[in-house]
Amino acid sequence: MLSRAVAYLTALLTLSALLLAPTAVAADEPAAAPKAAPKAAAPPPTTGFEKVKLDGGLGMGEPIELAVLPDGKVLYINRGTSAAGGQVRLYNPATKSTTVALTLPLDARFEDGLIGITLHPKFATTGWVMLFYSPKSTPLVNRISRFTFSQSSNTIAPSSEDMIIEWPTEREMCCHSAGSMSWDTAGNLYFAVGDNTNSGGDAQGMAPIDERPSRHAQFDASAPPATRTICAARSTGSTRRTTARTPSPTATSSPRAPRAPAPRSM
Repeated sequence: MLSRAVAYLTALLTLSALLLAPTAVAADEPAAAPKAAPKAAAPPPTTGFEKVKLDGGLGMGEPIELAVLPDGKVLYINRGTSAAGGQVRLYNPATKSTTVALTLPLDARFEDGLIGITLHPKFATTGWVMLFYSPKSTPLVNRISRFTFSQSSNTIAPSSEDMIIEWPTEREMCCHSAGSMSWDTAGNLYFAVGDNTNSGGDAQGMAPIDERPSRHAQFDASAPPATRTICAARSTGSTRRTTARTPSPTATSSPRAPRAPAPRSM
């Protein structure tokens, strides 16, 4: 009987030792050092790049943005002028030459004009190109339109224009137009319009936040006129929706009356 009890007690002690052993060993081991963050990839060597001249001379105008096509051709825009319009120009790497794909009539006062280009995510199958520009129109507006690029003629027909969104603006003084556009993975198009304000005069190049009611609204970037609009447009296939959001206008004696663009369904 005694030997059986001793054997039972020995078995219990052995089991306890096995259960406690991992904890005891872990307590004795030093804490693991935190993993080092992965090193940033080194920049590629400059020898891996090749500078290719796409255009030159006064004929190229004032280059603003470019978009590289899937086949290596390059579309780029110049801001243009009110007299001559703005151009979408095409560089062909096969011929190493540049041609004019499209000329748009513009109201290119101050910093407006043809100021944005981006390819539609489905460009390879649709040929769609988005252009941000300032048309000659009354009342004054800025506009984003979708055009179709022809692979066979390497041109963009003006008749292919499909207006996506436009909003009111002013061109009484300079500056701060924007124009860049970008897509998200859901097919939404985001674009920057700038604050259309002037940092000259009393601002002396600093932030233009002159809130005096006697001053022109383009001296005050904190005011909510329609030109300071946060916009997003959706353009996927034949169904398009455009939305625009503008802060609630406040009373002002400025000559610029705030007007918010209404959301539209297209």
